[in-house]
Amino acid sequence: MRELPILFSGAMVRALLDGRKTQTRRVVKPSGAHHIFQFRGKDEARSADEPTGEWAWCSAAHVVSDHIRCRYGKPGDRLWVRETFIAFGRWETRFSEKKGRDEWHFMDMTLETGQAYRFDGALPNAKRAGAAPAWWRRPSIHMPRAASRITLEVTGVRVERLDQITEDDARAEGAAPAWLDVDGETVNLGQPTYRQGFARLWRDINGDESWDANPWVWVVEFMVCAAIGQTANADESAGSGTRTDIPAVRPSDDTASLGTGNDILHLADDREDRGERA
Repeated sequence: MRELPILFSGAMVRALLDGRKTQTRRVVKPSGAHHIFQFRGKDEARSADEPTGEWAWCSAAHVVSDHIRCRYGKPGDRLWVRETFIAFGRWETRFSEKKGRDEWHFMDMTLETGQAYRFDGALPNAKRAGAAPAWWRRPSIHMPRAASRITLEVTGVRVERLDQITEDDARAEGAAPAWLDVDGETVNLGQPTYRQGFARLWRDINGDESWDANPWVWVVEFMVCAAIGQTANADESAGSGTRTDIPAVRPSDDTASLGTGNDILHLADDREDRGERA
C-alpha cells in the first residue's frame, strides 16, 4: 500500500466531509492518446488474470506508444488530501544564490509549539516582517502530510473520456444539480442535472477549453477512511463510501514526522492554488 498526496479545492473538501464525494477525475498525461487500455497479468496465487497498475498509451489503433501508471495509485492505496490550511509560524528571508535576491521563507512552528493545524477562522493582521509567530493561511500545494485531515482509500481506477460521465457518476463527484452555463449565461434545458453541474464545475476549475477538448481522464473511486471535521451527513452515509474511524484533531508524533510546512514563498501563496481539481 502506498500513500500519495492529492489536491482538492475548498468546495470539494466540503463534499468529502459531507460524504457526497466518492469519485474524482484527473486528466491523463501525456494527452492526445488515440485510446488507453489496462494491462492484465497472471496472479499465480489465484490462477486468474488480474488488472495490473500499468496502462498502455496508444497513439493509434494497435500502436502502444508508452506504458503509463495512474499517479493517484491503484485499489488499496491511500490518498492524503491537500487543501488550503492555517499554520502557526513566522516568516524569514533567505538569500537565493540562483535568483540573486532574498526570498521569503515560511517557518512552520505549529506542532513544535503544541498547536493544531486549522482550516477556518479569523486570522490576525500580522505582517511577514514581524518577529513574533502568528497564524497564516497557507495554499494547499504547501500542506505537509502532518497537517492533512482527510485520508482516502482507493477502491477503483479506470480511464474514460471526460464526457462519458453519467448522472450517477456526476453525483458521486460531489457536483450539485445545475443548468449548463454557456458563454456566461445560464441556459434552461429542462430540469437541472448533476451531469450539467459537473460540467460547470469542471469548466470553472479547468477552463472552457478543457471541457471542449474532452480529454482522457483517470476516474479514481475511493472511500473516506479518516476525516477530521466530518459532518453528521457523512456519518449517515457510511455505508456508501465513508468510514467513521475519525482520528484526533492534532496529528500524532508519528504522523508529524512525515512532513513539515517549511517552504519558500511562491506566487501561489497569494492566490488560489491552480493545482486543485474537481
